[in-house]
Amino acid sequence: MLSIGSTFANYVAENTVLTACDGVEALRVLSEHDEINLLILDLNMPNMNGFQVLESLNQDERFRNLRTIILTNYDELDNEIKGLKLGAVDYIRKPIHMDSLKASIDVHVALLQAQQALEQKIDEQALTFDMVFDQAPIGIAISHSRDPKRSDKNNIKINSAFEQITGRTKEELIDSGWAKISYRRYEKLYCQQGGINREN
Repeated sequence: MLSIGSTFANYVAENTVLTACDGVEALRVLSEHDEINLLILDLNMPNMNGFQVLESLNQDERFRNLRTIILTNYDELDNEIKGLKLGAVDYIRKPIHMDSLKASIDVHVALLQAQQALEQKIDEQALTFDMVFDQAPIGIAISHSRDPKRSDKNNIKINSAFEQITGRTKEELIDSGWAKISYRRYEKLYCQQGGINREN
């Protein structure tokens, strides 16, 4: 966790806390410590204010999973809204009530842990799917494209059996479009490979 503009490390002793005195230093610390997943950001800082920090974070893919809590003054509703629109996930109003801040941190740490557990489960399921998909004895092709004449290679999965049946590589299938591989033509090719025996 990184704290910018406020000192409260003693209140969150169970977490590892790094501090920065301004936005410029904060970006440097974040760049040097990619394990940071929670940022406490004061909007009012010298050299680079909190909004500028948020804008910089939005432009860097490395920080897409970073959760940011902004610190605002009591009468700065517009700043709170602006901060949330720039990617902050929560805000705490000053003067800071440390117990309230700690409770907010605990909530977001729990959310981060749940997110990480979910991502790990998804990765495991994706690995299992890829193994079954690649080893399947039948040809399988999956596309999320709505236009059969246009295909995005990033949204298409084709297993080796499908390539063998059609006699085309994944790249060739993508270039030609799904309209060239109709169900009837695919079925005929599959029959020729000895996959099924069906009367016309």
